[in-house]
Amino acid sequence: MANSINTGKKKALLIAVQSVLGGLFLPLPHAHEDAQLLKSLLIEKFDYPEANIVLMMDDKQLPKHLWPTRKNILKQITNMVSGASANDQFFFYYSGHGNQTTCEHHTETDGKDEVIYTYMGDHIIDNTLKKRLVKPLPRGSKLFALWDSCHSDTILDLDHHKCNKLHSGCIGAGTRRKSFQQLVDNLHHVVVQRNRR
Repeated sequence: MANSINTGKKKALLIAVQSVLGGLFLPLPHAHEDAQLLKSLLIEKFDYPEANIVLMMDDKQLPKHLWPTRKNILKQITNMVSGASANDQFFFYYSGHGNQTTCEHHTETDGKDEVIYTYMGDHIIDNTLKKRLVKPLPRGSKLFALWDSCHSDTILDLDHHKCNKLHSGCIGAGTRRKSFQQLVDNLHHVVVQRNRR
């Protein structure tokens, strides 16, 4: 789906946390598979150069700097948005466990900050995600962020979060797997329809 108008770079960061150390959460058996499927979709249907896609997973086949620890995730976010310019497109994906924690700075209407969990069992708070992922982007650039985790509807603290009112909370693994596959199928359908025009 080439875009002759947009001349900016396309970069993606895909993070899949299948297992969290410490036994806090049940493993997510399809997290790695979903991230790899999404990577293929971005390359084959949305013209993302493979060299511009970073895939992070808790997988022994990957080098340690691509394991989704807090330090590694924040470093890869910084790498992705560093030097961003107008017309650049960024795709961010996180598949793993999310939760809420008490908001210490009184900026959340419900008194809770949203967090995502890393492979090591620590978390990254929504304020940090917004500061690292959203704030550095210049006007004219685009970020598409896809969260496959609990409590993700206000995860980036965006001003327009109320327009994204979807089901929130935790769902079973079977439902989660089905809904992700439907998302990929829908994205593919949109691409096919555009290519027929």
